[in-house]
Amino acid sequence: MTIVLSTYTEREFVVLDFIAPPSPLEMGLKPGSRFALSTGAQGKIALAFGKTEMREEFLDAPLPASTPKSITDNDHLRRQITQVRRRFWADAPDELFLGVNAVAVPLFGQGGRLVGALAAVSTTSALASPPPQSVIEALNANARKLSRLLGAGAS
Repeated sequence: MTIVLSTYTEREFVVLDFIAPPSPLEMGLKPGSRFALSTGAQGKIALAFGKTEMREEFLDAPLPASTPKSITDNDHLRRQITQVRRRFWADAPDELFLGVNAVAVPLFGQGGRLVGALAAVSTTSALASPPPQSVIEALNANARKLSRLLGAGAS
């Protein structure tokens, strides 16, 4: 799986960098690429853990689609965001690119403020939905380490 680090704006998530596994087939996202918050796991993390005002403003507007499987129903996305907040991870099979899934977890900075997401990305055949618990646990363990380095939990 490719590991992707991203941040977000009020309407998009932004790829900062990625690490691809040593493999003959490499999957990556170009750093600086921007995608609508509603179309990927990283965007769902931003909507779930970012500022309430940002979430409500985003969800009051029509939702863009990247694929036929992108969520374009605002109420459906609201329900997913509630679920993401409860389970602390998001996925988005076929929602940004057909044949691709991502599972993302939040990254926090000083004051517990959301600063971005850490995600694993692969084909939908290699990264099922729901994703394996081992993938979620590994992402969360590394996200906690990164969040501490970014000042989360510091007074």
